[in-house]
Amino acid sequence: MFTMSSGEQPLVRSYLFLRKGVGILGVALPFVLIIGAIILDHHLELSYSLSAYYYSVMGSVFVGSLWAIGIFLICYQYDHLDNIVSNIAGICVIGVSLFPTTRDGVTATQQQEMIGKVHFLFATGFLLALAFMAVLFTRKNPDQANVTDTDKKLKRFRNKVYVICGIVMVA
Repeated sequence: MFTMSSGEQPLVRSYLFLRKGVGILGVALPFVLIIGAIILDHHLELSYSLSAYYYSVMGSVFVGSLWAIGIFLICYQYDHLDNIVSNIAGICVIGVSLFPTTRDGVTATQQQEMIGKVHFLFATGFLLALAFMAVLFTRKNPDQANVTDTDKKLKRFRNKVYVICGIVMVA
């Protein structure tokens, strides 16, 4: 394992905290949108997609969360391929927030239909980029030469989780 100078440790902790925070944000977002809409709109009806919450009382939470996730992904730095894929994912998720899906049950204008198609392309790009990132996470870290057997087993388990997540995102 590599050693850090005392000045690097707060930066590493900060980075790991941000990474964990954006992960929690991504996992919690569907639950926050659904529960928030139920509580604030006073009805138990679910929207047909997460993007449809743009038009609900939770629209600002949806857009703000996507921007937070997008900015983090654009700022994420690891290696060249990871940077490219995370930049694509970040741009796409911000695009999802800028180009809303078409509204369910409302006749859309031609312009709204086009915006909805752009939204779909950004959403597809975001999910495909995330799926590819999950596969990238299965690579070995060359900085960790002296790894214990327990760490290797944990890495194999995490790799299986990453691959399953990638497959689910593509599906």
